[in-house]
Amino acid sequence: MRKKQKASEAAFKVIIFTVLAVFSILFIIMLAWTVLNSLKTKEEFNFYPMALPKQLKFENYSKVFSVLYIDVLKVGVGMIRYDFLSMFINSLIYAVGCTFFSIFPKAVCGYVFAHYNFKMKKFLFNLAMVVMILPVIGALASELSIMKFLNIYDNAFALMVMKAGFGGMDFLIFYTVYKGVSWEYAEAALVDGAGPFKIMMSIMLPMGKATIAIFSLTSFITFWNDWSVNVVYLPSWPVAAYSLYYFQNSTNNVIAEGGVPFILASSIIFCLPIFVLFIAFKKQMFENLNFGGLKG
Repeated sequence: MRKKQKASEAAFKVIIFTVLAVFSILFIIMLAWTVLNSLKTKEEFNFYPMALPKQLKFENYSKVFSVLYIDVLKVGVGMIRYDFLSMFINSLIYAVGCTFFSIFPKAVCGYVFAHYNFKMKKFLFNLAMVVMILPVIGALASELSIMKFLNIYDNAFALMVMKAGFGGMDFLIFYTVYKGVSWEYAEAALVDGAGPFKIMMSIMLPMGKATIAIFSLTSFITFWNDWSVNVVYLPSWPVAAYSLYYFQNSTNNVIAEGGVPFILASSIIFCLPIFVLFIAFKKQMFENLNFGGLKG
């Protein structure tokens, strides 16, 4: 029986490794194709999309920051031109802000629900579970109406704050993580004179840094790729993701001359923050959630 079990485990590992290896190879091939074609001319790409570039046109990347732009009409201000660098910065502000307001409150609420008792705790916890399970359909129209009534429509900071909440799967996972953290850490800090806020910020929340890092990275990627935000919520504050969609249908002569290689070059530049974040947080992403260190 043990031999059969070991053989089954070995076969399963081989299958998983093969699938991941094939996926990784395909991803690398597509990435290499994108990089090489971003260094071609429009004509070379149209006629030889699968061939190596005859001459590397690195100027495609420098032109991205000068020729790709969006003109936005702001009420009371007039026409404002956003170049690619400005939209890139807008994306960073939007993605970082939304990530903070969507992850930090849920981590705090998960910790509080896990280790504190208060009135209506059971009701609020059940409410969070119901909201997570029941689908919310057709809420966009009422949401936009409320935003316009409160005069916060087309306001980036207000949109970031709206991402805050305590429900959803993220909250449930944070609750489970902090439920597994021993309260003896807090008791030891209380003896040393630490208050509840210091205990939470300096001791308890860092215990879930691996979970916070993973959710922060995935949330950042989601908001970074959110091109529809300019269509629905922020029409006068364009982000880089929307610019890529806009550039594909642009009538700008320089963009038309550059063709698909221009779009590929801008897409590679657009993806750089995600690569940087992955490299910076890869250790936390693959770190086991071990909570040790207690001494008798």
